[in-house]
Amino acid sequence: MKKKPAWLAYLKRGLRQGSWPALQRFVVSKKVYDLPPVRLHTNSDTCVHVCLCEAHVTMLHWMLRSLIRHAEAPFRVIIHDDGSCSEKTRAGLMQKFEGLEFITRSEARKRVPPLLKNYPLLREWWPTNEGSINVKWLDAYLLGDSQIILLLDPDVLFFTNPGDLFEVNSRTLWMKDVCYMLEIAPEESVRLFGGHPLPPLNTGVGRIERCRFSLELAERVLRRLQKPRDDMTLHAVITAQGNDFSLLPPSYALATELGLNGIIAKHYTNPYRFWFFEEGVPRVARDLGLPLSRWLRERA
Repeated sequence: MKKKPAWLAYLKRGLRQGSWPALQRFVVSKKVYDLPPVRLHTNSDTCVHVCLCEAHVTMLHWMLRSLIRHAEAPFRVIIHDDGSCSEKTRAGLMQKFEGLEFITRSEARKRVPPLLKNYPLLREWWPTNEGSINVKWLDAYLLGDSQIILLLDPDVLFFTNPGDLFEVNSRTLWMKDVCYMLEIAPEESVRLFGGHPLPPLNTGVGRIERCRFSLELAERVLRRLQKPRDDMTLHAVITAQGNDFSLLPPSYALATELGLNGIIAKHYTNPYRFWFFEEGVPRVARDLGLPLSRWLRERA
């Protein structure tokens, strides 16, 4: 089925709700590009890894701006192109976020396969599944050197300091999903891979030590799944190998209802993506001090 253009979806919402949805989506959201450049840290032991497609570039700008605004600890940023990003997008990100590392798909095609030479299933699977799955399965672990990986999706926004993600310890943390979405049952994973029952995690927001990743374990998980539909099950299996992991508190929320009271971060997945622009962007614009006309500012 052909996807409807964004402007048509917001036009229909506008007919029901007035001009607010369209103004936030097509006027306010674009103002993030008017903000001055910021300089990122380049020597932190914590690195944010984000898989990016061209359609999510504006959301990525808002996500990074909100994180930079509220995080009190230093971090590096690596963006992984899923193969759809333009040179204009890459140049724009490098200009607005000084010190950011952008790994193009062509660069990943050169760097990743040699690392998989002893893992035949992964070596065969990786080139045929380019996109967000193999970036979050392998690239984020293999193409970096930070001690701590923060996996973030572009459709996440931060509204206060996410201190849990920057604690000085080795604990693994993930956002809790609204229900159990993994491809292997919790206890079945114990039988197959050892460790502990799988937690009902969502990988839109997560923190894990790079050293916990194992290509051998990833190969075993791929042998079991054959055609994984997402990245979450692998991360859950890796996480459950030890007992020092937990799910983030409800203040790190998946967007299933409106409201930002007590919320540190919110993940605006489909079918609630509209709220990224209608709820999240106005608040972040306020936090950033972005000058807006009265009728464009966050509603009281």
